[in-house]
This record gives sequence, C-alpha cells and structure tokens, in this order.
Amino acid sequence: MSRDLPEIRAALEQLGATVAALREQVEVLQESRGATWLAASDEASAQARSPARAADILHRPYPQLVTAEKESGEGRVYGRAAPTITEWRRARRRRKRASSTLEQLQADERLLELELVLVGEHHLTLPPAERSWDGLRRQRELRLLNQSLDRVRRRRRWAQLRRWACGC
Repeated sequence: MSRDLPEIRAALEQLGATVAALREQVEVLQESRGATWLAASDEASAQARSPARAADILHRPYPQLVTAEKESGEGRVYGRAAPTITEWRRARRRRKRASSTLEQLQADERLLELELVLVGEHHLTLPPAERSWDGLRRQRELRLLNQSLDRVRRRRRWAQLRRWACGC
C-alpha cells in the first residue's frame, strides 16, 4: 500500500495540472465568446461580417480596446472608427513632441476631442484599460473626458491670451 502512495501523489499532481489547464482554456473561451458578442452588438462590427473579421475578433479578447500601437488587421476590427484611431495616435505623438505650453494644451485639446468621439460614438475603450468598459464605466469616462476637455480649453485660452499679451 505504501508503494502505491507515490503513484497516487503523481496522479493527483497530474490531475491538478490538467484541471488548471482546462480552467484556463474555459476562461479564454468565455472571454472570446463575450468579445464576439460585444463586437456583434457594436455598430462598427455589425457593418461587415466576414470570415476574416471573425478570425480577427477571436484573436483579440477585447476588440473594443484601442491599442496605442497599430496592429495588423485592426481596420476590420475597428471598422468606421479606424481613421479616428489613426488620428488619435498622431495626436498622442504630437503631444509628446510639443515644445511649448500652448502647443501642449492644443495637442491635449485635440486628443480629448478624439477620445470623446472614440468612447462616445464608437463605444471603444482607451488605454490604459485592460478590458472593455461596460455602460456605467463608459458614462463615467465620458463625464471625466468632458470635464478634462473643459479644463484644457480654459487653460489653452489663458495661454493664448498670455502669448498675445506678452508677444512671445
């Protein structure tokens, strides 16, 4: 009987590893199914349904999550939002290159305007989020974006006024 104990332990360890692997596969499948359902409900996703599109969605657990860098096949995932996302990425780069406060505020203003379009009209989720936003979270993010845009516009107007007043 004591001779069987190491074999039983080894079998239990193997069973535990198999259960963990299966649990991980189930989570991946659930995320994939959820992402497919979300993508199908999104207006941009419903626009074009093709086998290539379905393959893209399956490879991206959260198709509504915008990435900071371009990915292959993202045009089919983002649909009509793709040009706005391209402009958003350009605005992010322009923001990093801004040399003056006024340029920085102008870039911030444009970036926030684009983010409002992406979140509000296209129902996309912005970095650094790791998962798609639900309706309540999206509304909160929209409110925060609008508040930020108001603050940035106010600061940009003051910066323009200072630049005009001092002639710098």
